[in-house]
Amino acid sequence: MASNGSETLSSLLKKVAHRHGLERRIARGKVWEIWQSAVGEAIARHAWPRGFREGSRLVVAVADAVWMQQLSLQKALLLEVLNRHLPEDAKLEDIRFVQADVDKLRRQWIKGAKKSRRRRLHPVKVSQEVREKAELLVASIKDEELKSGLLNLYLRSHSRTGCSHD
Repeated sequence: MASNGSETLSSLLKKVAHRHGLERRIARGKVWEIWQSAVGEAIARHAWPRGFREGSRLVVAVADAVWMQQLSLQKALLLEVLNRHLPEDAKLEDIRFVQADVDKLRRQWIKGAKKSRRRRLHPVKVSQEVREKAELLVASIKDEELKSGLLNLYLRSHSRTGCSHD
């Protein structure tokens, strides 16, 4: 019975993401996660992803005109490297470079990532029975980050309300 519940949860999340066109956006979010390792520390100090435009075009903020010129000349190579690291449904077709405050964008992303990690570091106090039930609910989810997030969401919700969420 718990297995069916977890399959339902997993399939429900996929349906919701698909219905709202979020699958591709979620997959594209990997760009920020892989940016520095994909492009290297030197480029990451002077260029940072800013967002997406017109479908598969990545907008990258660059520190100045010199970096904009250099990266524009390396656009094909950057696309190739980034696409190697991205899921199939998140492949990029183009990159547009814009001059912006790269340090500010990077700090905002790092701050958000740290905040996310901090939330995961604080365990929620619930009974062993509730924890085991929650783990059974998410057992069939293959994506570890999603599984962890849903487990924490369930446990936090349960600890606040005392509800079983059946």
